[in-house]
Amino acid sequence: MPVDSNNVAKVAILDKEKILVLHRTDNKKKDLPGGHLHIGEDEVVGIIREVYEETKLTLLALDKIISYKSKVLFESKNFDGVIDLDLNENYKYEWMDVQSFLKIDSDESTDVIIAYQAYLLEDPKFWKNLRVK
Repeated sequence: MPVDSNNVAKVAILDKEKILVLHRTDNKKKDLPGGHLHIGEDEVVGIIREVYEETKLTLLALDKIISYKSKVLFESKNFDGVIDLDLNENYKYEWMDVQSFLKIDSDESTDVIIAYQAYLLEDPKFWKNLRVK
């Protein structure tokens, strides 16, 4: 059985100018799809696996947009399937327009949401300590 690493891959899934936001079951925070990569697993293979496990969506194309700490964030506008959540991980989902997404408070979200907000806003203060090129 594969063992999880400390590395995390997440993805901002975009559909008609809306962003898929999940609501985590464990801490009730808003998050993007994805999760821990298995030890030795390629990050692209891992994010495709994680998204399918959580949502039953299949990512057909994605772009790596951010690496920071032990995390990598992708963006995808090309996917297939109908959302069917794994309720052990997330209790609901919503498609948010960019303006609403940017208003998500840090107290109600994971750091991945904050990172994607900073990416969308091109916020240099946020990236000063976190961004890895």
